[in-house]
Amino acid sequence: MTENDEILKNMINHAVLEKPIDFQSAFNSAISDRINDSINNKKIEIAQSLFRAEEPESEEEYSEVEDSEETQEDTEETQDHGEES
Repeated sequence: MTENDEILKNMINHAVLEKPIDFQSAFNSAISDRINDSINNKKIEIAQSLFRAEEPESEEEYSEVEDSEETQEDTEETQDHGEES
């Protein structure tokens, strides 16, 4: 018998024996456990999505970065040659 089955059995017994306080306590405990589990799962899901490594959206974006770096290097080399003369 699983934990959920045991909780349900206790709730039914409390209802049959007309113990509303005990029934309410068992119900509140079961609902609270499910809500906490659900919240913890959502926290994990959000944390994983926040800390995923971001990849370039496309190859074009990556090549644009390389092109701008090469252009900057060419400019620096041209300036260095001009100073040596």
